[in-house]
Order: sequence, then structure tokens, then C-alpha cells
Amino acid sequence: MRTAMAASLRVGAVMAIPAVLEDLGCDATRVLAEFGIQPTYFDDPENTLPYATLGSILGRCVDETGCRHFGLLVGERAGMPSLGAVGYLMQSAPDVDTALGILRTSLQAHDRGAVVTLKREGSYVALGYANLESGLESSDQIHATAISVGMSLLRGLCGSHWRPYDVQFAFAAPRDIAPYRKFFEATPRFDAARSALVFPEHWLARPLPSADPFLHRMMRDRVNEMLVVNDDDLVAQVRRFLRTEAMSAVCSLEVIARHFGMHSRALSRRLAKDGTNFQRLRDEVRFDSACQFLRNTRLPVNEIASTLGYADGSAFNRAFRRWVGTAPAAWRIHNARDSGRPARAATRGRGE
Repeated sequence: MRTAMAASLRVGAVMAIPAVLEDLGCDATRVLAEFGIQPTYFDDPENTLPYATLGSILGRCVDETGCRHFGLLVGERAGMPSLGAVGYLMQSAPDVDTALGILRTSLQAHDRGAVVTLKREGSYVALGYANLESGLESSDQIHATAISVGMSLLRGLCGSHWRPYDVQFAFAAPRDIAPYRKFFEATPRFDAARSALVFPEHWLARPLPSADPFLHRMMRDRVNEMLVVNDDDLVAQVRRFLRTEAMSAVCSLEVIARHFGMHSRALSRRLAKDGTNFQRLRDEVRFDSACQFLRNTRLPVNEIASTLGYADGSAFNRAFRRWVGTAPAAWRIHNARDSGRPARAATRGRGE
């Protein structure tokens, strides 16, 4: 199977890493020097980090501080300004629904390694986060950071009295979940099929006091420029879409083609020109997702199969054996992590 895609993010959402280290009694300069980075690198939100380096940094911070909820502390200090132009575009939107739609469609201007989903589920809405890369170190810390950033953003949009109905994490429960209960004012569900904040749909209609049509138009132009500059090739765009939709059994070549405004035959030709096809890309995304579930959660294999859109566990077992030559249960034994904390790989250096 394909190896993990190299991806990076702007450091705006994790700018608090040096400050959290110092608050917990550690020398941020010494810790970050191991990765060839100075604390001042986090002063500019437009600087970038490879996702693999971020995972290694967060893992080192957990080891250094002994704080198993380090990512949570980093994310809770983020806010709308940490997202730069995307944050200002959200803040100037007319309502919460528009602002979250901007986050879903425009985050890739800042973050090339993850997707944000916004799904209506009856009278509730789920704001979700998923990595595009598999095999990341400290993915539990990355997810904790992302969901706590989401919490901060929703409180900024809806007011400090906003509360989630449900909090879900796609990693195993840490030994102490009290910090999570305190921050979210709810008991999260771990070993979930996704990382998400669920809240009543009525919040989407809330008008924003900060709405500013002139600023909104100006920021929209800026974000569009960023999206053009950072535009993925078609294969990367299809992978990004599949990461949110491939778990649906009804996801098909025709569905993907409609999303991109193309006929299915035209999409097939474009993918073939790039040396791939729809089924191969779907298998790659399913494989990455399966590995993340097996490595980071304690979800039963049958539940993982159902989440990934397989008719039954046998079909998933056959597919997984075809991918790696072994059954998912056996693969999990050799690759599972202790609450998402693997043995650290030597991933150093910063990206531009």
C-alpha cells in the first residue's frame, strides 16, 4: 500500500507549545532544540511544520512534562486569530453555519494534512476532524489538540455558555480523563469511530455580532488566493474527499465525479493519466483509516469493518490480508499503541 503522504500545517493552531512547556516547568528552548527549532519559530503563525514533526514534538513534550493531556492544553489556548485569514473570514461571517462551512472548505489553506467535516445528524451537528496521514506519532495528542481548538472556536462563535452535547475521540482513553471532563464540561467518549464535537443544530442559525460584510469580502479574496496557491493536484483532492466519504458504502466513482463537476469517464481518464484509479485510491484511504483505528483505538474489528463501509468483518479481513498479508487482529497486536503513544521515531527538522 501507499506510504503516508507528506503533509504540513501552519503553526498558528499550536503556537502555545513553548508557553505550555514553560508553564509545566520545562525549558522550551532545550526541548525544541532537539528538532532544530527555536521557541520563536512559533511566534509567526504562518510558519509551517510537517505533521510528522508535530507528532514527534508533542510526544517529546508528553515525555518531558509527564502531562498526558498536553495536546489539550495547547489547543485550548487557540482561537479564531490563530487561523489567520481563515479565522477572520469565519469571524466576519453572518452566522455560525456560514463560519463552520468556511472552516470545512477552507482549512486546507492552512492545514494540508487533515480534513474537517460538518455533518447534520437529525437535530444535531457533528464537527469532526481526521488526519490524512497514517502512522503519525502521538496522533492522540494531535486529535486532542484539534478538538480542543474546535471547542475554543465554537465558544468564540456561540459565546462562553455554549456546551457540546457529546465529545468523541478516535483514540483509546488516557489513564486520567479528568482534564478532558473539566475542559469540555462533559465526559468524552473514547475509542470512537471519529473525533468530533456534537451539538444541537439550532446553534447554526445564531447570527454573529462580529459579522462584517466588507471585511468578509476582503478576507474571502485573501483565502481564495491562498487556496489557489496551495491547490492540490486532482489525485490529492480526491484523496481528501475520500477521507470523509469513503466510509460510506454508497460512495462511488459517480459520487466523486459529481462532487468535482465531472463525468465519471472523464474523472477516470484524469486519474489514469496520473497512474491510478478510483478503486485504488479508495483502498488506500480505507487502508490508512483501518490502520489508524487498529493502532489508536480498542474498537472491535467488526466495528471497524462496519465504520469503513464493509458489508461484514469477513470482507474487511480479506481486504486487509490483501493489503498487508496478515489479518487485522494480528496486525493490531504488533502495531497497537498504549493510548496512542508509540515508541518515538527520529523525525526532526522543520518544513516550509
